Amino acid sequence: MESIRAQRTPGKRVMGLMLHPISEWAAIDSESSTPREIYVHYVAPLVAIGVIAAFLSQVVIGIAVPIFGTVRVPVLPGVVHGLIVYFLSFAGVGLLGLLVNSLAPTFGGRRDSLRALRVTVYSYTPAWLAGVLRLTPPLDDFSPLIAAYGVYLLYVGLPVMMRCPKDKAAFYAVAIGGCAVAAFFAADALGVAMSGSWQLGA
Repeated sequence: MESIRAQRTPGKRVMGLMLHPISEWAAIDSESSTPREIYVHYVAPLVAIGVIAAFLSQVVIGIAVPIFGTVRVPVLPGVVHGLIVYFLSFAGVGLLGLLVNSLAPTFGGRRDSLRALRVTVYSYTPAWLAGVLRLTPPLDDFSPLIAAYGVYLLYVGLPVMMRCPKDKAAFYAVAIGGCAVAAFFAADALGVAMSGSWQLGA
């Protein structure tokens, strides 16, 4: 039976996951947190990092386009795009959590919807942190490398949270990681399409 312990602050959680993932997953395993607490106190601020950085990059700094020079997205479409991506990120995390839960028996694990949500959310940490690199396009090329650390976090966290055998954790993590990448690009593309449609209709 899990012991009841308060959730750590987002800053300490991030540092723990990035620097000491094995001991941090053990700490997460002993905590008791609700989906609302996870979304409000962790998902909301971390997702905002990339959304705000993307807005500043596209609207304030501008995007370098060959021949045309620096192109800036109008403010209102930029805001619409950011809001769409922000809220779709919440939905994406929830759907991936459901997938983690449903696939657990396939990889020898146990289904538990709350544990599945937690392992999904916390494994997204590197990808959300990498969002700040959107402020500097040359460094943004390294974002996928940083985000890939999330697959390692899954690999370490799945045996702890979903009770799957360690020898099956790598395949489990890669399967979920691939879906996470697809969800990220789908959310961004949908945000671009919807904000563009809104601009045309405005």
